[in-house]
Amino acid sequence: MKAFRTCEQVAEARNKFNNKSLPLQIDHITYTGFNSKQQRYMNRFFRNGRRPLYFSNVKEGYYKLVSDDYFHHVYPGFMFDTKTNKFNFNLAKRPQNDFQIDFGGVISTRNISTIFLGVNYYYFHRALTHVMANFYTGNFISPHSLRHVSIFLVSADFTSSPKQRSITGTSWREKILCFKTFLPPY
Repeated sequence: MKAFRTCEQVAEARNKFNNKSLPLQIDHITYTGFNSKQQRYMNRFFRNGRRPLYFSNVKEGYYKLVSDDYFHHVYPGFMFDTKTNKFNFNLAKRPQNDFQIDFGGVISTRNISTIFLGVNYYYFHRALTHVMANFYTGNFISPHSLRHVSIFLVSADFTSSPKQRSITGTSWREKILCFKTFLPPY
């Protein structure tokens, strides 16, 4: 039976073992299923091609990238290059539909049942453009909205959306229709 070890002894042995390994360094990033302008957009999430690139940089950039709904079908992969003793990172895109429809609602025993229809269209070239229209209907209120967002990525930490526009309208039970246009304050 082995002797009892304290938490500090286990932590010391773990740190001694981990210090023997080298940090995971990324040599090349490849993009599968993306054109050159899309690759330039996505490369900004990974330090714009500056090297050395470590696993922590790739992890942070990947999570920032997939935080947008458009990139949920992008999958990472790592391959070890025995010549350079570094890793190659690959982002592969599974084919997806740029036109999406969402449908849902709430059915209630009270008089507050609603139905929802959402239409989304994505266009990704040098910038990511997202156009959406949402429609709700129910017994009490029927709001709807139309929104256009173009995202220009300057770096992984700073984005610019100068063409963001929203139009919302509300139709109450008394058939009063009101529209509001929201423009960014800048």
